[in-house]
Amino acid sequence: MISEKIELRLIGENDVTFIHQLYSDWQVVRYLGKVPFPYELMEAKRTVERMMRENVNRRNQNSIIVDRSTGESCGVIVLNELFAVRAVLGFSVVRKYQGCGFATQAGQMMITFAISQGFEEIQASSLQENMASQKVLKKLGFIVEETGVEESSMHSGIRLADRWVWKVS
Repeated sequence: MISEKIELRLIGENDVTFIHQLYSDWQVVRYLGKVPFPYELMEAKRTVERMMRENVNRRNQNSIIVDRSTGESCGVIVLNELFAVRAVLGFSVVRKYQGCGFATQAGQMMITFAISQGFEEIQASSLQENMASQKVLKKLGFIVEETGVEESSMHSGIRLADRWVWKVS
């Protein structure tokens, strides 16, 4: 998928180094409860292999966000099927690209893809202190479905999150 600013490219085995670098940054990982920290290279390899397996189901999209002006990988966005009509969305952006609209644009592209695949709802989760992700989700048209949900983190114990949902109108 391509827009003026970014390209979403399915994750591949050549992305292990990028995934390792992305998730080795505490400022990125601190909001991701299911990503261990410190993040080892072998964990990045397993993550990429899992994402590639998930992509076999064509309704799943585990993609690298690429800045078209530089060709640099600048983040990850995933859309995975939960149920026949509901998917889950997640994203992480390299610190240098945060606040530049990459997550929002990638999210818009994933919503378009989700609609084309027959999804009627997309779920996302954001820690209550992650204001940047909440801002992206609001821009994408998500609304809070449930607040104060306890989520277990691999590195920070139990934290409170909000569950967001986007619905086909």
